Amino acid sequence: MFQESVYTKLCLNEQVVDATLKKIKNNLPKDGFISCLSLTEKQFSNIQCILGEFKSDVIISDEKIVKL
Repeated sequence: MFQESVYTKLCLNEQVVDATLKKIKNNLPKDGFISCLSLTEKQFSNIQCILGEFKSDVIISDEKIVKL
């Protein structure tokens, strides 16, 4: 697994994808590493989100004072 940050950009056609990749390549830091993945709208619509149990220490309350 090599992911540290994930950024997305909507490109309406292949020409926009090519222009975006060119900008990324022109601005790549000397020691940079960027992986790009292009998906069609149909492929994107098939994404499956798999979530575990959500745990939080934050108490959500309408009360002005919360005693812990």
